[in-house]
Amino acid sequence: MSKFLSLPIVIMILLMMGPSAFLSGADDNLLPLSILSIKSPELSAIESTEIQNKLGLKTGTPINLKRLDEGIRSIVEKGRVQSLMLNAIGSAKGLELVVEVELARKLRTINISEVSPEIQNEIQLTLLNIPLGKILERGSVVTLKQAIKSAYEARGYFFVEVETVVKRIPETEMVDLLVKVKQGAPTLVTRVKLSNVGKEQSNDFRRAVSLKAGSLFTRMALENAISGLNEYFVNNQYPDSKVDETNLNFNEDKTKVEIEFVLKVGKKYQFIFIGNTVFTSDIIREWITSDVLGQPDTIHFIEGLIMEKYRAVGHHFCKVSSQSQKSEGDRVQNFSFQIE
Repeated sequence: MSKFLSLPIVIMILLMMGPSAFLSGADDNLLPLSILSIKSPELSAIESTEIQNKLGLKTGTPINLKRLDEGIRSIVEKGRVQSLMLNAIGSAKGLELVVEVELARKLRTINISEVSPEIQNEIQLTLLNIPLGKILERGSVVTLKQAIKSAYEARGYFFVEVETVVKRIPETEMVDLLVKVKQGAPTLVTRVKLSNVGKEQSNDFRRAVSLKAGSLFTRMALENAISGLNEYFVNNQYPDSKVDETNLNFNEDKTKVEIEFVLKVGKKYQFIFIGNTVFTSDIIREWITSDVLGQPDTIHFIEGLIMEKYRAVGHHFCKVSSQSQKSEGDRVQNFSFQIE
């Protein structure tokens, strides 16, 4: 329920009239100036008369502040009004009032135009929360607009416009909600940049990035690009590497975007197996999956994994130790596993 504002009119009138208007003997509940006219542009004649009566507003009489306050409280409790504002223009002759009222009206239909069936299906849950025959709340309209925008943004349309119109049905308390969508142009990738990595490695890593210049940009495409890079790191023995941060730089109308992947690049692991008389090195490497390389203490985990495999085929006293050695300018970490 929106707030009802009666205080601004009192403040405006006090400022216009000054202290001389409140001389000794005046009724504390009455503003001395009489009402010259009352306009309610958003209401029918019957509705306007009803609201004026509830607020105690009548041409040729002053505003009764107590009656005004009681009327506002009554309107709030009955839930008939979504918002109410009194605007006053004062002169020496009196007050001209404009009563801006948005009545709470029941929803008859929702008409959404120029929206694909796919997006219609996606926003069904939101539509179910805006029941027909019930009071149409402002918040429900805002939620529906955001749901439609989010659905389009997920598909690469970041400059979509969603227009909503609440159309009154004459002589009834019903309204129709009209929704029109202008999807605009899709967002295209203009550049993909990898940061915190040397040129040679950047060329290698770039092959794993599914987003290229000219690709349609969507949230799913971005997530796939990030997961693809992280998967590449694991599969190519970079267990300490990952996409650390993602920066998006859109142009003004969001039809173009530059993407920057800030990488945290650790050393590449290479493995040598010594003394493996039961399993070949190729078989042992097959055990070292992406899940294994993703373990917090990768090397000790691999040692335990090899011992487990050997002991499973009868080598109960198998022991595995490892040694490491850096190479290629400290970018590669060699590990040799001694199997006894």
